[in-house]
Amino acid sequence: MKLTAVYLEPQNGYKTPLRSDTLWGILCWAIRSVHGEPALVKFIADYQGDKGALSLSSCFPYIELCNEQCDKKDNKYCKTHYFPLPQLYRDNPLKAETFDDCVREMTTRKDIKKNLTYVSQDLFEQILRGEKLPDDETLIKLAKPPAPASLPVTRNTINRIKGGTLERDGRGQLFHVDEHHLADKTGLFFLVKGDIKPLLLGALNYLSHAGFGGDRTVGKGWFKIHYDENFILNEPNEPNACTTLSLYHPNEKQGEIKYFEDDKFDEILNYTLELRGGRLGFFNYKQVRKDAILMFKEGSVFPIKKGAAQYGKNPIVLTPDPVNNPGLHHDVSHYGIGFMVKMNVESTK
Repeated sequence: MKLTAVYLEPQNGYKTPLRSDTLWGILCWAIRSVHGEPALVKFIADYQGDKGALSLSSCFPYIELCNEQCDKKDNKYCKTHYFPLPQLYRDNPLKAETFDDCVREMTTRKDIKKNLTYVSQDLFEQILRGEKLPDDETLIKLAKPPAPASLPVTRNTINRIKGGTLERDGRGQLFHVDEHHLADKTGLFFLVKGDIKPLLLGALNYLSHAGFGGDRTVGKGWFKIHYDENFILNEPNEPNACTTLSLYHPNEKQGEIKYFEDDKFDEILNYTLELRGGRLGFFNYKQVRKDAILMFKEGSVFPIKKGAAQYGKNPIVLTPDPVNNPGLHHDVSHYGIGFMVKMNVESTK
């Protein structure tokens, strides 16, 4: 599958995890700033008509590693991409015989599950082909994903009226936020299906100056942006399943949930649900809290739905309400298109 890879090379720490729905929202505000509100209205309306021009994955880590094929004189590096580990059915009963051994085994499995979240592209494509992989402990050693470090940072609460630090009982008011930092030669990337010119390119160029996510005004979320319009992700020729690289909200009008509930897909369908909400807002726009919705998490696995050109939809999560949301004058969409990658899942029956 030919895709466009967008690389975000960090220039500082960043506050906001760039999942597909957050990323799409940031891009929407950037499209509005660069191309104008009519362009954004059309861009969003296309998704409601089940013909969205662009599909986005969430952001995943990459690391630049030099190998024999790299041109070291020009300081060019080959990138190793990491993808979420697909959730596969495993008939793996506990081997422990005593209660204490059972607790230890379950604790070990929990630790492995926590650490084995991403795999390199080579291992990811092996999983897509349905090939047998090493056990979990060996897989962790092979994968070695470059996890970002989350660091708590102390900040002062600002008195917006007086322009200084907010004080109470003669003392300044402090709070803590988490910042994410990536190691040297490590960055983030996301994939795009569809034509990125000129709409997305203009928006991304704007964001390279404006920043991504929270605390942009204090230097967070700043990235240099690079592109690869010929990124290849190898999929099997005769798949029976797919895994999502984005958060995914099923389209009930297309019968997706009903299709997945068929008993014959018991060993294919494996997923994790996540509640997603948050606030609407960018720069000086009045902030409004969105209604939370349930979504399938990245790495969830589903059966192939024949004839489906697109999985998921962008649900409307807020409508204008002069009482509860007086600053809102339009419907609010939440990005829920599944970025599906085809794969083969072997049955254990």
